[in-house]
Amino acid sequence: KSYAMINVGGIVLCGGQSRRMGKSKAWLQVGQKTMLSRIVDIVRETVSPVAVVAGHGQSLPPLPPDVILIRDPVSSKGPLMGVYMGLKHLRHEVEAVFVTGCDTPLLRRECIEFLIHRLDKWDIVAAKEGDFFHPLFGVYRTSVVSQIIPLLRDNRLSLQGFLGTCKTRGISLADLSVVDPTLDSIRNVNTPEEYQEILDIVLQQEG
Repeated sequence: KSYAMINVGGIVLCGGQSRRMGKSKAWLQVGQKTMLSRIVDIVRETVSPVAVVAGHGQSLPPLPPDVILIRDPVSSKGPLMGVYMGLKHLRHEVEAVFVTGCDTPLLRRECIEFLIHRLDKWDIVAAKEGDFFHPLFGVYRTSVVSQIIPLLRDNRLSLQGFLGTCKTRGISLADLSVVDPTLDSIRNVNTPEEYQEILDIVLQQEG
């Protein structure tokens, strides 16, 4: 979809190990949908096309037919490899992509649009908390794909480090709270306790 004359797609990463959760986060139920389906639907209502990057052989809930499924060739390179695979696949179709994980089920469309409108002349725009970027809550120009290749080759796999090498615009949580007062959009689920908290919020919102 087009924002201020740039076409923006989406990447949802779901190849993580989910060690602290003890089971695949993609399959967790949130309301009427799996967590992955819920996030994919929010992203594809806002941007298109949307690609899901999954681990090699990872089992996933059914995806809508318009969603592109990309399999990560190696599982040891973490989210940087996932971002690379998604950017590589979409770079001829869109100028930028919104990047998220599959564990932020309270993501809001307004926040995605908020970031897109702030990309301007930057390579990447991402939420920033103090010195810490939220790289899986960001919009990346697809042209940065070439800058990831040497990092993967040298096994420098930190997404934080990558954002530090690009022209990255940090959006403070105070700025983000204008469109998402509770900052639920960056609230991710890593433990059974956090999952329960999300379920309680969803029950209040949808109950």
